[in-house]
Formats: sequence, C-alpha cells, structure tokens
Amino acid sequence: MSTWLKWFLGVAAVVAFFLLALAVADFARKGPAGPAGPAGAQGPAGVAGAQGPSGATGATGATGATGLTGAPGADGATGPAGPTGPTGAPGLTGAPGTTGATGPAGTTGPTGPTGAPGPTGAPGSTGPPGPTGPPGPTGPPGPTGPAGIAASHVVRVDTTGAGTATATCASGVLLGGGGFDATLGNVLLSSFPSDSTGAPAANGSSPDSWTVVAIFGTDDVTAYAVCSGP
Repeated sequence: MSTWLKWFLGVAAVVAFFLLALAVADFARKGPAGPAGPAGAQGPAGVAGAQGPSGATGATGATGATGLTGAPGADGATGPAGPTGPTGAPGLTGAPGTTGATGPAGTTGPTGPTGAPGPTGAPGSTGPPGPTGPPGPTGPPGPTGPAGIAASHVVRVDTTGAGTATATCASGVLLGGGGFDATLGNVLLSSFPSDSTGAPAANGSSPDSWTVVAIFGTDDVTAYAVCSGP
C-alpha cells in the first residue's frame, strides 16, 4: 500500500470518528428520535459513472444445426472475350463491283506561305502633280501693333425758340462727351447722352448723340457732340 493511500485512510478514519462523536452527542441532547417521516421525492439521477473494464471472454458455444439449402443464385456476368483465332486462308477473288458515284469536292486547302520578294523594278516615270492640299490651320495672332493717332470731330446743332437741341454723330461713335451753348438769359435744365431722338441713353448702351434741354420751350440752345473719326 502506497504512503499517500495510508495517509488518506488515516484522515478518513479520524473524520469518521469525529462525525460519529457529534452524532452521539446530538442524540444525547435531543432525546430519542421520533417516528420516521414520509419518504421524500426522488432526487435527480446522478451523473453516469465511468464505464467499467470489459469482462473476460466467455466459452465458445456448441455448433448449431446445419441450415436449409439456399435458392440458386443469379447467373454471373459474361466473361471477357477469348483471344482472336488464327487468320483464315484468303478467299476467292470476287467479281469487280460497279463504279461508285463521284464524291463531293474537298475543301480548299490552306493558303501557301508567301514567296520571297522579287527584285526591285526600274523607276517609273514621274506622275502628274497631285491636287492642291487643303489650307493649313490659322497661325497664332501676331503681336499688337503700336497705338494709332486718335481722330475726332464735333457735331453742332443750333435751335431757335425750341428749348431743345440734339447733336448726333453721323459717323463713328460718341467719344464720351458733349456740351451746350445758350443765349444770354436762357437757363439750362439738363444736358445728357441720348439717341438721335433725344431720349436719354440707357445704362450700358453706346449712345451716338448729345441732347441739351432748356428750362423754357422757347429758349435758343446749341448742342455739341464729340464724335470719333475724322
């Protein structure tokens, strides 16, 4: 017996004795046990224990009686072909058969390989000139030339007893200004760029006239327009 088993048995004996002593003391303190109570409900099944070792092999039983003869079995599969027999003697030559019909034409064979290049021929005569090609693309813009000499002219319109005068550029454009003149004692109401009818020029437009309006419709006024061009 190994040492650890001896130690385990010794400890188990001490614990059992201690539990027995406690049971005796408890019995002495509580008095005799009462009648047994009803049986409690069955507890859940415990965990299955480990499988035990296999038992020894039993002795061989006596030989049983011979069984009945079974029904005949199905035919087996056909066996492989036997080896080829020897070649027989040549038979007599038969009469020639009739000529068969002409078969269809066979498919065209593939193209043969390219032959080697032939020798270079003599230069031919010069052909006529070809047609003129289309115009080439437009070249980039050239550099800006030097500034030219500005030219201008003045258009003058005199009115008598009308109170309004409009000077219109017959050529060129209004260069950004105009002016007026009135006889002594006539009071000017307004002076502005306009169209040829005297209507004020719209914002962003390019007017060609200058209009002068006096305070009275009977005044004598003169309108001037500074126009571009000679």
